[in-house]
Amino acid sequence: MAEQLMIQCDPSEITDEELTELGERAREELERLLLLRPEYRSYQEEITGQLNAAGGTQNRLAVIGVMLEAKLFELKRELTALNRLVDGTIQH
Repeated sequence: MAEQLMIQCDPSEITDEELTELGERAREELERLLLLRPEYRSYQEEITGQLNAAGGTQNRLAVIGVMLEAKLFELKRELTALNRLVDGTIQH
């Protein structure tokens, strides 16, 4: 079952103080998730390291996009292999 961070706000009007509080709540939720699912910690460390090295917001968004694309490609490759196994089982 997928875990989900539950942080909600109305982005139309948010003060710097509210944004800071939202960030703190997000970090707390992330830490709770990592305590529940310690196997995710290495993934989070990889993400954090790459985002810290990215620099500005635009670069961070680009890094996130590249990381998501790489994971989707990996998932597609695994699903293709699984599909071949299933097809081979059905044909025999």
